[in-house]
Amino acid sequence: MTLPFSSKGGGEATAQATVLASPGLFGTWPMIDFCRGYAYLVFVKNMLGEESAETHLEIKEVVDRQFQSTCK
Repeated sequence: MTLPFSSKGGGEATAQATVLASPGLFGTWPMIDFCRGYAYLVFVKNMLGEESAETHLEIKEVVDRQFQSTCK
């Protein structure tokens, strides 16, 4: 997840997420990519622990290649 920071009047820092992911306790993997304009939800049959995080990132890389980023 990337958090670009910008400054609003008065020196107050704000952040806007470009990607949000929230792995579920029971094997769901929702992800929204605001820069590329897509979302997906993966349901897994068997929870794989730490391996599932690596698999999720690999899936995202494949999907990212299909959509051009609109973020700067």
